[in-house]
Amino acid sequence: MPSKTPRTLAALVSAVVAVSLAVGLLVNAAAERWRSPLETARALARGGHYAEAERVYLGVWKQRPPSVPVLVELVENHQRRRLLEALRDLSPHGSPAASHPAPDSPTDESIVALLAAPDLPRDVALLGHFWANVTRGTLTSADRRPVVAAADANPPMPWSNHLLGREAQDTDRTDEAADRFAREATAFDERAEDADAACSDWIASGRWDRISAALTSARFARQVSDHVRFEEALARRDLWAIARWFLPAQYEGSTPGVLLLALVSGLVWFVICLQVGLVRERPRVRVPLYAAAFALGVASTYVALAFATIERALGFVEKRQAGADLIYFAVGVGLREELSKALLLLPLVPVLRRWGTRREAFACGALVGLGFAVEENIGYLQIGLETALARFLTANFLHLSTTGLVAVAIHDSARGREPGDLSRTLMLVVGAHGLYDFFLSSGSVESGSFLAMFVFVLLTRRFVNVLRELPGKEAPLLRSFIVGLALVAGSTFVYACTIVSPLQAAVALLEGGLGLVIVAYMFVQEFKSV
Repeated sequence: MPSKTPRTLAALVSAVVAVSLAVGLLVNAAAERWRSPLETARALARGGHYAEAERVYLGVWKQRPPSVPVLVELVENHQRRRLLEALRDLSPHGSPAASHPAPDSPTDESIVALLAAPDLPRDVALLGHFWANVTRGTLTSADRRPVVAAADANPPMPWSNHLLGREAQDTDRTDEAADRFAREATAFDERAEDADAACSDWIASGRWDRISAALTSARFARQVSDHVRFEEALARRDLWAIARWFLPAQYEGSTPGVLLLALVSGLVWFVICLQVGLVRERPRVRVPLYAAAFALGVASTYVALAFATIERALGFVEKRQAGADLIYFAVGVGLREELSKALLLLPLVPVLRRWGTRREAFACGALVGLGFAVEENIGYLQIGLETALARFLTANFLHLSTTGLVAVAIHDSARGREPGDLSRTLMLVVGAHGLYDFFLSSGSVESGSFLAMFVFVLLTRRFVNVLRELPGKEAPLLRSFIVGLALVAGSTFVYACTIVSPLQAAVALLEGGLGLVIVAYMFVQEFKSV
């Protein structure tokens, strides 16, 4: 590598980091400016700033007419603050200043006085007292009785069934909780949370008859999520309904930010794949070929979902037991996803066998894997920031490398070169994929994400070894990888700043990325020789 290259690369990465930091700060400032006071209070509470959140909640509460949901959030936030203060008092490392509330922080007595305000409607006061007792753990049957009567009335008191459902849920009375949530969503609009909570409990217990009965209510039905609709159609084996709700269920909850972030990640790796495939040498052939490969990869996610649906119907699911889960992730997740990508790669095999080269087969396989990963990332991004970052840095390469290796093995086998290598390669990628998901996702393995990184030691070396054997010369892949990694991390930081503070966004990136230093190191060590 020329001597100027490291300095140029460092300058590029520094520029990406600086721009990302500046944009993140600006985006966060704009988001805060446009937030309502209630949204600001919720954001503070999510960040653990309960004292600050409580002051904002009190300001919202003083506005009239009073709202039961705001009161519930205020009471819950107050209890979390008090609990945090108690834990700090018990901690030997807590500072005296941190363990005592600020002078203007509301006390339990001030919350009681707030609930006794003379202009407070009777129903709001009743439910406020009820939920304050629930959060403090002081609920008695006398406190609960009037709320049950109000919930069972015709029509019921707004929010009474919702709160009774949450109280039942907290004490593992799931059947009662589901009934209460369903009654709330059947009686009132804008209760999608209750409709989905009821359906989630019924799905978990296999009570499909209850879901079907609840869906006969027009108000309940229009508040149910597309995911629940899809699950209910699967249970009835209604093919038309399955087709109707399949795509809406996959993209439900995808915000423009999620889609944009998935697109940025996909574009970074797409450029790397085009670089591997030397797209500029035969653009008329390779551009449509590579575009078709990427599209087939996106389509392969739906084949994998179909396989997953069959597995679930047969009861082949994660058990949270190490041995059973290892089998599930290898024979289930690993085999299902690698087989789906390989099946969607097959339409390109005749074209590659007749007109293609080994390099083009490798690039097509990588792009099929990338198409799968980009589609999958949309779902990952809705889980959490740490998961999103981890998947950006690992899942994209996992899929493109495994499918690229399979594509080369298929191409060699079709041309009569090393026919036994195909079966060995398939076993390798299925096993590696299964171990990756097992260590990263299984609830039976604590802190297993670090072990998943060893999968990348194997895959990176195998990927680079195949790359070395291909004729032709690529532009420096290391530069593309490092700059691309910085772009993805920077974009993730900007996205996180739309949800939480810049400091919290940075912490989320660090927590999600510390275990992935091994992966970055392996890329640097292996790619700089290509």
